[in-house]
Amino acid sequence: MSLTAARGAIITFYSWKGGVGRTMALANVGVQMARLGRNVLMVDWDLEAPGLERYFDHPEIMELNVQPALDYSGLLGLLELACPSTPQAEYWQSRLCHISVPMAEPSFRTLSPPTPGQLHLLSSGFSDNSYSTRLAEFSWNRFFAEHSGANWLEALREQWALAYDFVLIDARTGLTDSGGICTVQMPDLLVLVFTANQQSLDDGLKIIDAAQRARRNFAFDRAPLTVVPLLSRWCGEDEVDMAESWLKLFDQTLQPLFASWLPQGFTPRQYLEKTRVPHVTRFSFGEPLPVLTHSLNDSNLPGLAYTTLARLLNSRLADAGSIIDPAYLSPKFNAGFQEQNDLKLLALVQDSTALHQEVARIAKVYGPESAQLADFLNEAGLTLRRLARNVDAEPLYRRSLGLAEKIYGSNHVEFATRLNNLAQLLKATNRLAEAEPLMRQALSIDEQSFGPEHPNIAIRLNNLAQLLKATNRLAEAEPLMRRALAIDEHSLGYEHPNVATRLNNLAALLQITDRLAEAEPLMRRALSIDEQSFGPEHPNVAIRLNNLAQLLQATNRLMEAEPLMRRALVIDEQSFGPAHPDVARDLNNLAQLLRVTNRFAEAEPLMRRAMEIDQQSFGPEHPNVAIGLSNLAQLLLVTNRQAEAESYFQKSLEILQKFKEHNGHDHPGLSKLQNNYQLLLDTRKSK
Repeated sequence: MSLTAARGAIITFYSWKGGVGRTMALANVGVQMARLGRNVLMVDWDLEAPGLERYFDHPEIMELNVQPALDYSGLLGLLELACPSTPQAEYWQSRLCHISVPMAEPSFRTLSPPTPGQLHLLSSGFSDNSYSTRLAEFSWNRFFAEHSGANWLEALREQWALAYDFVLIDARTGLTDSGGICTVQMPDLLVLVFTANQQSLDDGLKIIDAAQRARRNFAFDRAPLTVVPLLSRWCGEDEVDMAESWLKLFDQTLQPLFASWLPQGFTPRQYLEKTRVPHVTRFSFGEPLPVLTHSLNDSNLPGLAYTTLARLLNSRLADAGSIIDPAYLSPKFNAGFQEQNDLKLLALVQDSTALHQEVARIAKVYGPESAQLADFLNEAGLTLRRLARNVDAEPLYRRSLGLAEKIYGSNHVEFATRLNNLAQLLKATNRLAEAEPLMRQALSIDEQSFGPEHPNIAIRLNNLAQLLKATNRLAEAEPLMRRALAIDEHSLGYEHPNVATRLNNLAALLQITDRLAEAEPLMRRALSIDEQSFGPEHPNVAIRLNNLAQLLQATNRLMEAEPLMRRALVIDEQSFGPAHPDVARDLNNLAQLLRVTNRFAEAEPLMRRAMEIDQQSFGPEHPNVAIGLSNLAQLLLVTNRQAEAESYFQKSLEILQKFKEHNGHDHPGLSKLQNNYQLLLDTRKSK
């Protein structure tokens, strides 16, 4: 999720109840982010229990240089000025306290620490003698109804986001209007500060769920709220057994909060063990800032946890992997992303907040129904598809399609392109009955626009043929594939990469229909074209290697097939990282070869890893998962684990039967699966 966005990030620190160290966490993280060279604004929005400024006038931290605000009325005074017009920047700027923080000490991580950024504080205004009376008289109902409070806050939010790299808000706890501002309207990200008790955990999660639902229906466009849990006041070193049970609970319960940003392969528990804030009695006295007064390297002191959280937020969650494991390297997504614009878009789509903000910016600059917005949504959707993030891509595709129809009309080639993109996504997510009419509509538009022999027609024919193949209509698919191949050979030449794709697809169909001798030369020709076109380490080459290896295995040339499979696996892991669907395909293919050569101990972990990747990528009801379950069941069957095998066969059959219900056609793997399951049942009866 890494990206240096055009605007700053607004982060709310929230806890269900007081006494969990939320305000202390915010104060320490604010100091450390400023020491990282960031310009930071801290806002004390806890109007009924204020005190954030107390952390910056304590005798123990005299190394801070604090310049008081010109106007002592703080946030409450600013809210009292709200009116339908846009808030004036000088109003909130005059209420800021300016804090100069010392430069960080050199460390093994940062040999030359950056010059600290600006650290500003907008207090609640509690130091004003009339604060209590004014707060009691302040009405949130009047603020929203009579002073267009929501619009006023939205303008204030944008001003802060443009002025600072990060805005840290100390939220009002509970269910008040002020709390809704801090959890629904203002933040891009929320730090949920909680402790190891059921009240703190359960009620905090309820508030998060309510905030997510409210943001979906909010008057202003809001992305889903990204949540970073912060385990506070942890005493795990003293109560080891209780700590273990709570960590297990957190690992399970908090999983949904981590899904959008924690790298695959890491668990919530691993993250929490690195970022938990230990309870130290010393920091229960006064308002010290341990990031300035004590060690930042001792895991028994809170300074290390606050510094770690500051690093994480400063990276916009990109450093989660390296925080857990310093040797962690982000997955490579280099295949197909060579151009600078592609790489920028790749970074953008990995940060949901920044992507949402960029969509809003383009809509504001060019118009909400502009071609520029339609194009950006389409490109972002394509990038997400290449990362196998279909759920995120679909709403972008649908919005782009709707805009294209308004802009170009329903018979334009741009509209056909958008239809095709959405259809491909629907096919990838197993909604073939929805995808087919879109593909046929795109083909019809392009034939009318370009004529029957244009390369675009070959693309549309190929896509439709692949869908027909997926629904076992092979006799309908083959002539479309042959027509697409002939168009591309005539239009593009015999050595073009598109020709390799057409050869590969036709060869795969021939293999399914047991015409292996006819398929093999097509596969070898496709592999040769792609190696010459892209080089030997490109993912396209991995696809060709896999397909040829499958054919060699089908003709019992296993010693020839295995090195091709292993080469394909290495290429895809280097290109996409260890948890991509293409890697799952490679693992499964290699595991099947190992199984038929009786190397069961080698095959089983590969099968389980492939199935886990497919479940994460496509969901538990996808046909790929069914095939993975079936393959594993066959292995379990031959290793005398029949009860486990039967449960996997049954689950696999359930998935493929649902496939038929949704698409009206049997999945190509259903017949083989039924035969294998029947073999198991017959074997059990005979015993």
